[in-house]
Amino acid sequence: MAGGAAWTCAGCGGVAVSGSLLRSLVPAREALALASGVRAARGLEQLPSCPSCRREMGRADAPSSALGIEVERCPSCDLWWLDRGEAGQAVDAAARLAAPVRKAQGHALEQRRMEVQRSATRSRSVLEQRQQTPSSSGSRELELRLPSNGLKVLLTLFGMPAEEDAPRALALPWVTWTLAAITAAISLAALLFETQLFEALALVPAEGGGPLGLHYLSCFLLHGSLLHLLGNLYFLIVFGDNVEDLLKPARYLVLLAAATAVAAFAHVLVDPRSELPLVGASGGISAIVVYYGLSLPKVKLSVFVLLFWVRISAFWALLAWFGLQLTGVLAQMEGMSDTSFAGHLGGAAVGLLAWFVLRPSSAQSVEGKLRRPRY
Repeated sequence: MAGGAAWTCAGCGGVAVSGSLLRSLVPAREALALASGVRAARGLEQLPSCPSCRREMGRADAPSSALGIEVERCPSCDLWWLDRGEAGQAVDAAARLAAPVRKAQGHALEQRRMEVQRSATRSRSVLEQRQQTPSSSGSRELELRLPSNGLKVLLTLFGMPAEEDAPRALALPWVTWTLAAITAAISLAALLFETQLFEALALVPAEGGGPLGLHYLSCFLLHGSLLHLLGNLYFLIVFGDNVEDLLKPARYLVLLAAATAVAAFAHVLVDPRSELPLVGASGGISAIVVYYGLSLPKVKLSVFVLLFWVRISAFWALLAWFGLQLTGVLAQMEGMSDTSFAGHLGGAAVGLLAWFVLRPSSAQSVEGKLRRPRY
């Protein structure tokens, strides 16, 4: 048997058990009383001989009040003798004696479990509060700090903002990549091979919007120079993937198309008699920039300003961008700039409207749609 050994007499039905087995069957207090209460035979009292060593056994009177039986023990080999039926009585009595102890132990374990659960709940609450409370460095909207890698240093030196902790999109931004590839192919063809693409796709305010007004959209695909193309593609790819993931492809395409058309219309309103062709994806991309800055306002961007590298939140960078566009519109209206800042603001207005209509209900829903940072 587990915990010791036992032998049964086929003749009388008595049971001999080892001391280790008996101690495993009865409570520790009763086992101690058994060991300390063994006595030798009195007067003419006859005690059985040990079935193992044949020596006379001693009798234990101590447990009679607790277990309700009398048992004999061999002092030499620690063998205990229980008469027929006494083994079952001893086990039943031991179970009754152990029940209150087990109940108390169970209550103590339940109390301990509840304490551990409360402690875990408090720890989780503290952790959630710490996660919701920005750190001293993360709470600053502006800080002097180098970009996280050499490529971002190079990009910021060329005047481009670099994402530092923006979430990566869950799905591949295939609409953004496809649109960037088509725009690059058409723009390079127009720039390098001097085709008739400018006449076919560019918007000339003085000549109207082309067949069915398609030039209000097709001007997105053309660019005036290689630097113009690279700059717009950079903004489209870097900020477009997150916006596409938030809006999903269909609504993302609608946003780009609407912003491009409104941007072109705003340009025409400012200078309706101009014979200079309007080209570039800036109007549509302006809507992306606005939606990005409002949906992910705490994302940090690295920029290079006045010989210093600065990390600024996307929201404050968006406000600075708006300020530049307003200043640029005044210069455009005075004839001091060929850049369509009015078109930028027209596209930005569409992005702002889209954010009010389609924005996630809470910051938590935005985090649920996007995952780990891009490094």
